[in-house]
Amino acid sequence: IAMRLKKSSFIHQHFSKTPVGINHFFKEASEYLGKELTSQDRESQSFRDREVIYREGNAAHFLYFIEEGNIKTYRGTEEGKEMITGLYGPGDFVGQLSLLGNGGTYLETAIVMEHATVLGIPKEDFIHLVYQDKEVANKFLEIISNNMAHLQGRLLDIAYSSVDRRAAKALLELHEKGILK
Repeated sequence: IAMRLKKSSFIHQHFSKTPVGINHFFKEASEYLGKELTSQDRESQSFRDREVIYREGNAAHFLYFIEEGNIKTYRGTEEGKEMITGLYGPGDFVGQLSLLGNGGTYLETAIVMEHATVLGIPKEDFIHLVYQDKEVANKFLEIISNNMAHLQGRLLDIAYSSVDRRAAKALLELHEKGILK
């Protein structure tokens, strides 16, 4: 009964998408799993404009949580062109898909658009949380998943909306994220 109460308590907690909320989640997950995670004291890093956080093809060692600032992710082509894969701001995560497979390398490049402060979560912590316990994994994935429904809506727009409509929506989205002022 005590174990079920502990499990229910953990599952029903709400963790905010802030550095305090993320660290609180790791603390609670450690207690719930009865296992210390590799790095209890995660420190934030500051990046300047146009500074690269990670590059496509490099070994993936961290999941990044954006505390402040804006980050663009993109993939490069053989011709040297860039295809933007995402624009992220405070409360978003980048790099999570790179940690789940593909040989352990980053699938894209992440570059700072506007001064950013990010919290690096080691791959070992990420892997422990995702593979140790189903409930912990579900809770963690709920926290780190960026709005997939929003992404699906964007894909539908790309496929079926006019150029003018797509451009207007893109400008509105950039304004909402604080990238376009």
